[in-house]
Amino acid sequence: MRVIGYLTSGYPSIDKSVETARIYVEGGCDMLEISIPLENNREKPFLNDVMKQAYRACPDYDRHMAAISQIAKENPGIDITILLYNEVILEIGVEKFATFCLENGIYDVNSANLTDAHALEVLENNGIHLAGLVNYNLEEWRIRDALKTRGFVYCQAFPRAGQELNPDYDTIGKLIPHLRELGIHQKIYCGGGISEPEHARQVKHAGADGFFLGSSIIAMYDQPEKLKAIIGSFCDAVK
Repeated sequence: MRVIGYLTSGYPSIDKSVETARIYVEGGCDMLEISIPLENNREKPFLNDVMKQAYRACPDYDRHMAAISQIAKENPGIDITILLYNEVILEIGVEKFATFCLENGIYDVNSANLTDAHALEVLENNGIHLAGLVNYNLEEWRIRDALKTRGFVYCQAFPRAGQELNPDYDTIGKLIPHLRELGIHQKIYCGGGISEPEHARQVKHAGADGFFLGSSIIAMYDQPEKLKAIIGSFCDAVK
């Protein structure tokens, strides 16, 4: 069961994000998801603000990529996936971004809006895979994409308040077995709403291969020992 620590490059500073990655790994994370910030992003309010702050503090994408390279170098053996927006990869340059990924052993990206055909082709030709995204709405096009991806599948862990649900698949314990029945055999990593160790235990019992720790631990960046202890409690829950 993979414990995946999420952080935004540059939040609250470039140096701090590098330090935070180190703390995540010391706490027990065996994979990192690092977002490259975009000011006009579509994240939920808290992460939206985090990403805005990171971008405003450092709008230079070369510096963000250098920071991620440093994280990869300092944490050998830890897989990294990049969360990025279509706008970000186009501003960086598709070929430049692909080269950066290969130089740092990054072979998965996660994006809610990466649709540029050229970007997708360049990434796939370089063995860099776009994750599939599945939520409780079970849109057919998302299922098709998840079936086709050669990367992992990001699955919504818990429904949002007011989200329309199919009563046959309204819990993670029902949703993941259904995805397997549909033919999704890729690694399934769950995110969204995992704020306590019991939530991690639930996604493990449902058959997930890993889970993301994100907004629930960002507030503890200035308390490294507490942060490591909290991550450790999540790790213990899925042993």
